[in-house]
Amino acid sequence: MTLTDQITDPGPFLSTIAECSATLVAIVGGLLVARFVTLTSEREGVQKLIEEAKGRLATAKNRERHAHRRLLSSDVNEFFDFGVLTDVQKGKRDLAELRLMHRYTPLTDDEMAEALTSIVEEFGRAHSTLTPLVSGDDSGRPPEWEEFKLLHPQLPTTNWDEVWDIEYGRLVRPPKEVQQSSFLGMSVPFLPSLPTPPEYVKLEAERRDAMVAELERAKTHAQDIEEGIVHLERRREAVGRPRGLTLGLTVLGYFTIVGVGLPLFIMSGAPQDLSPAIGGSVFWLFVSGLVLLLGYMTVLAVRLSGWREKREASETTGRVQS
Repeated sequence: MTLTDQITDPGPFLSTIAECSATLVAIVGGLLVARFVTLTSEREGVQKLIEEAKGRLATAKNRERHAHRRLLSSDVNEFFDFGVLTDVQKGKRDLAELRLMHRYTPLTDDEMAEALTSIVEEFGRAHSTLTPLVSGDDSGRPPEWEEFKLLHPQLPTTNWDEVWDIEYGRLVRPPKEVQQSSFLGMSVPFLPSLPTPPEYVKLEAERRDAMVAELERAKTHAQDIEEGIVHLERRREAVGRPRGLTLGLTVLGYFTIVGVGLPLFIMSGAPQDLSPAIGGSVFWLFVSGLVLLLGYMTVLAVRLSGWREKREASETTGRVQS
């Protein structure tokens, strides 16, 4: 009997096609399910690595910010010494003028402006705090600033102790006083600050270079972690969109419909015979699905074997050698 003859008992024919198709669907479907499970596990593993990397990035960013604050604080304290603070207290607030009158500083204008604002605010706080304490002290000779701090432990803690020292000196000494008493009680001219020893300058330069190097290391470490996170995110996206998996599901779905669903649908009507046209359609649909399925598995096997990559690498090596 051929497909051109009418099938008087289509049951064995249809059941054979359905059973073969169901067996192949189960095998290939199991492989695809295993692939899904593997991809899910891999994606979860990559996501865990990303979360761990983000934690390390937060730590690296904190170290970078800490190193930057240390360097900025050092540069601010180095520039705004007693002389600069005295000029600020006298009303000299122009950044260009301060740069011209005093030593070089790597601080930017924004950083200098922020520090200057803090210093001016600190002068105001020192004035409002010290004025009632100084005006209520009529014990005679005013104590020095360090002694005054010991006598008034309620004074707030500040990062600008020299600001309070300058403001305290302005409050307890007449503005016209330009001399200070020696240990013999004689008035001598106020001596300018001594030049900084070369050894100290060299030590400060080495200390700043060390802080700059630490900041650069922190930045580089943070950048490396960020690049690693970008790489992991790309890997996660690649795992989420595997090559060929959608095509495999499409081929498997088509084969399931034509190899299992269609024969079962025909058998559900309990036909007593099957016309040659319907029988031929069922058979060739089954063959087409089988060919597609085998072709997909062949392509997948070739891709997994890395044959194309090996061939391209061999051709590249041959061109380099030639």
